[in-house]
Amino acid sequence: MDIKQLTHFLAASESGSFTRGAALANISQPALSASIAKLEAELGCQLFVRNKRNVALTPEGRRLKHSAEKIVGELDELKRSFRKRKQTTILRILAANSFPTPFLSDILKGFAITTPHVFFDVSDTGPVHRSDALDDRIYDLVFAVHAGEAKEMGKRELDWWAPEGGKEDRMIVLKEDLFGVAVPEDHPFASRQSLSMHDLKGEPFIARMHCEMRPRMEAWLQEKDMELQVRYRTEQDGRALTMVAAGLGLTIASMSENATQGVKFLPFRGEKWKRCLCLHVPAQPRVDVAKEVEALVRSLVA
Repeated sequence: MDIKQLTHFLAASESGSFTRGAALANISQPALSASIAKLEAELGCQLFVRNKRNVALTPEGRRLKHSAEKIVGELDELKRSFRKRKQTTILRILAANSFPTPFLSDILKGFAITTPHVFFDVSDTGPVHRSDALDDRIYDLVFAVHAGEAKEMGKRELDWWAPEGGKEDRMIVLKEDLFGVAVPEDHPFASRQSLSMHDLKGEPFIARMHCEMRPRMEAWLQEKDMELQVRYRTEQDGRALTMVAAGLGLTIASMSENATQGVKFLPFRGEKWKRCLCLHVPAQPRVDVAKEVEALVRSLVA
């Protein structure tokens, strides 16, 4: 038994005629009759009751029809899924937990409009920096966040995604972000134009555990012999800002997140804490997505 015999059998059963079934299967009537006769011989039963004009299924034929429809249907679906996959391109993207979602969405939305065949598989479950470079090769693009100003990025040693040949990945600074203090809209600080780090002393503080500026800020606090009153810790930036809006405390975050309802951002007075939103591109992209990766990069640097 093979798939062609099942297809011929279904064509005859659905049309009720070997002649019409042959036309439906795009073969000659004798060829269809021979195919079904061979199937009946293999199964050891009669599948059709034949007369001069029409054919009807026997009980055995009805049983086979139920199974044959499932088998042929699954095969057709499998073929369609592979054809669809061939017509689409999937870019695998890793985004740092603290990379602003609205900014990433705008980037992908603009690119999707001009490349409708491209689909995005975006993950934020893995760390952006790893000791084993091979782990990161599963991603075609990495949207990362680095502490410091843009001028510092050009001298940064990028060896965490180096192919075996030793070539470095490409890094593009997309945007420079300024950090500020997020306060509830009804907080007494909300009427001010700016704040200093010393203003935060004694205030309940919400620590963003994924904040890339933490090492620098902690070093600064230690140098000034100052300690923040940390009441809450969270690894989710959105949750931290929601807690600020609820009046649970203050936090330090990128001022590009200023769209959060119930939260007001105030710039620092004196200290200028900055971070860079960057795109890392492998030196050797996967062959099947190399054109799409290059097109996305060009759209960002144009």
